[in-house]
Amino acid sequence: MPTKPLQFAAFLIAACALSTGVRAQNVYRCGDSYSQTPCPGAKLIEPQDSRQPAQKKQTDTATHSNASLAQELQKERLAQEKLAKSGPPPIVATAVAKAPQSSASATVLTPKRIRPQLKKPEQFVAEVPGTEKKVSSKPASKKTSAP
Repeated sequence: MPTKPLQFAAFLIAACALSTGVRAQNVYRCGDSYSQTPCPGAKLIEPQDSRQPAQKKQTDTATHSNASLAQELQKERLAQEKLAKSGPPPIVATAVAKAPQSSASATVLTPKRIRPQLKKPEQFVAEVPGTEKKVSSKPASKKTSAP
């Protein structure tokens, strides 16, 4: 008895698959673009795949390999972003191996740090626009002459 519902379900699934019918959509060329809906003056184009089966298989494998590579790169990028958000990596001190010195020792000169020279700003005087600066003149001192 339990096989009847399974057979009926299988029959319904097969009927649905056959009734939908896989059919390509119409493609219309409207000027320099292609669309599924016609436009005024559109030309109906029959899409056909002129590739050989080997070419199609090669294209499909390339598409799948590109998709898997893209997923790997995305995972790597997300890991790098997560690492960058956590802060800068700690600084690790490493030992520097010294080169054997020859009999003529070389003098290593270290450059001096150049400090910016700070100069005093010029004196600033606020003025009202439209007024001229008055020139102050000192009165000439009068010398008294004896008559």
